[in-house]
Amino acid sequence: MKSNNPKGQVILTVIIMLFLIVNLTIIVSSLVLTRHKTNKHNNRATFAYRLAESGINRAIECLNVTPTSTCSFTNLELLGTNNGVNTVTVATSSNTIGTITSTGNYQGISRTLKVDITTNLQNTLLTSDYNILAGANNLDIGNNQHIQGSVYVNGNIICGSTNITASTTPFTLTGTVSGSCPTTVATTTTAAFPQFDPEFWRRQASFGGSTTTTSISTTTSQFGPLEYLDNLTIENDVIATTTGTIYVHGTLTIGNNVKIQSHQSFNPRPTVIVARGNIISIGNNVELNNLLIASLASSSSASTISSFNNAIFNNVVFYAPDGIVELKNNTNNITVKIIGGGVKLGNSGAIQSNALSNFSTEYDITKWRVSDKSWREIY
Repeated sequence: MKSNNPKGQVILTVIIMLFLIVNLTIIVSSLVLTRHKTNKHNNRATFAYRLAESGINRAIECLNVTPTSTCSFTNLELLGTNNGVNTVTVATSSNTIGTITSTGNYQGISRTLKVDITTNLQNTLLTSDYNILAGANNLDIGNNQHIQGSVYVNGNIICGSTNITASTTPFTLTGTVSGSCPTTVATTTTAAFPQFDPEFWRRQASFGGSTTTTSISTTTSQFGPLEYLDNLTIENDVIATTTGTIYVHGTLTIGNNVKIQSHQSFNPRPTVIVARGNIISIGNNVELNNLLIASLASSSSASTISSFNNAIFNNVVFYAPDGIVELKNNTNNITVKIIGGGVKLGNSGAIQSNALSNFSTEYDITKWRVSDKSWREIY
């Protein structure tokens, strides 16, 4: 006997449809969950990869810090988080060949990159055959000055009227002479200014961090490498030792019984202090030892480096290629090199060169770089 039960058929149809819907929901949910897990894994892997990259870049930067590196390659944060860390191993098989292996780890996911590194020797600082090298803004010498060492002026020499003496080396110039100058030799050849890379030295300073602090007043202190984002004043009986490059974005003022010296590990080279502001002012019983003071300011008339009132400089280089270096009255007992767009020497001073014979302002730096096509992910 044939059964005819519409209700049973409807129930069966509903059950089949529910079964299909549930299975479809499970499949879609599984796909979504798998996609979510995959995306999450990929994001973590990307973060880990970036951490590994940052470790290599940081290692290259640190290897190129001069003269020594105190950088730490581990536990670098990525994108403001504190969950990502990297570990870097640097291995150099010679002075010119090496490898960097960097592992980034982000929330349990690791990526490891390896690169080959090579070097090229670069000269990054000043070398000059002249004790005083002045540009087109002339050399102006006051009365009662004694100058030792060679002098070259890409312009005119203007001398006072009395008691200006020099060593046996004649002054060389491209322009004219006025006043009671020592022996001079005319030339038509312009002396080239030594090159100086401000951005290189800013980066050296930045390895020690940056600060908005505008003064150093601790009686005895060490500072550097450090990038000062504003002006910097060092005064009032401070005795300071520079332990790395100092880069000042504003003006630099040093005064009132201050003594600054380079850390002994830098000898015979100087540590470098750079200022971008309108003037570097040095005065009132200041003593500077084994430093290079560089001004990036530009002026054809105003002093961009100015020294006054009983300053003592031992093995100091003043560098202001686009400005004027002025050593005012009573600047004695100094062993310096002066390189400026213009140079002014006030009354009653003495510039000595003998002590500079063992003083190098030239840094031969091994510059590490990543070899072409050597980036590889090893696991």
